[in-house]
Amino acid sequence: MKIATWNCHMAFRKKAGLIQAHNLDILIVQECEHPGKLVFNPGVNQPTDIVWHGANRNKGLAVISYSGYKLTLLDIHNPEIKTILPVLITKQNKEYFLLAIWAFNAMDPSYKYVGQIWKALDYYHELLKRENVIIAGDFNSNVF
Repeated sequence: MKIATWNCHMAFRKKAGLIQAHNLDILIVQECEHPGKLVFNPGVNQPTDIVWHGANRNKGLAVISYSGYKLTLLDIHNPEIKTILPVLITKQNKEYFLLAIWAFNAMDPSYKYVGQIWKALDYYHELLKRENVIIAGDFNSNVF
C-alpha cells in the first residue's frame, strides 16, 4: 500500500492533479474541503472512497482511497479530538488501522497543536496495540 499525506492549504479539488502522478493508494489531506465540494478538473483520477471530518466545510481532514481500499471511520472516533481520525482501511481480507492526523484544534488552546497528538495517543491507546497500525499526517510541530 502506497500512502502519503499532504496539507494542501485548501482547494484540494483544484490541486488534486499535482499528486496524481505518485499513483497513491491512500492520501491523507489536511485542509481539504468537504467531499460534497470535490468536483475535480477533467483528467484527474476520482477517489474510490473518502472519509472526511471537519467543522468548516472548506477546511477539514480527509482520508482518500484511489485503488479500491474501503475506508471506515471507526465508532471509537472522539469528536473532541477534532482532526485526528481513527480509520479502518480494508481490501481483500487485509486490514490496517490508521490514525490520520492534522494536529490542530483552535477550540482547545492549551493543547492546540502537538497536544492534540498526545490526547489522541492517550485516548486511542487500545487501537495502538493492534497489528498494522499506521500513524501519519500533519503533526504541526517545529524543531527549534
